[in-house]
Amino acid sequence: MARLFTPDAAVLEGGRYEGPIGQYLNHHLGPELAAFDSFEIKNRKVDIQVLGEVAWAREEHGYVIRAKGRQGVIERRGVSTAVLVRSAGAWRIAQLHLSSRALRATRARLHAVGVKQRPLPD
Repeated sequence: MARLFTPDAAVLEGGRYEGPIGQYLNHHLGPELAAFDSFEIKNRKVDIQVLGEVAWAREEHGYVIRAKGRQGVIERRGVSTAVLVRSAGAWRIAQLHLSSRALRATRARLHAVGVKQRPLPD
């Protein structure tokens, strides 16, 4: 996966700087994925804009996680922004910003305090 990124690519997630891509893969994403039985992305929508040797991509998606040793699933809604640069004819991610929220818990909490909501897309 690291080959998709520039060597010094920055990762931001959960309201903080997670470090360069190598640190993120080794100390965050790698151990996290090892704890999952499955990780399914649903309803993925991607918008990409290109301006010369730079591009940015916005993604919206849902995902479902089945964790090892736990019953049930974790469902979340996520968004991400990636800034890419083209070097030697190849696109690489220079910065990645990830954000997600609990799908059902958030809606239930809003409903409990009387906030009207628009329907979520499938």
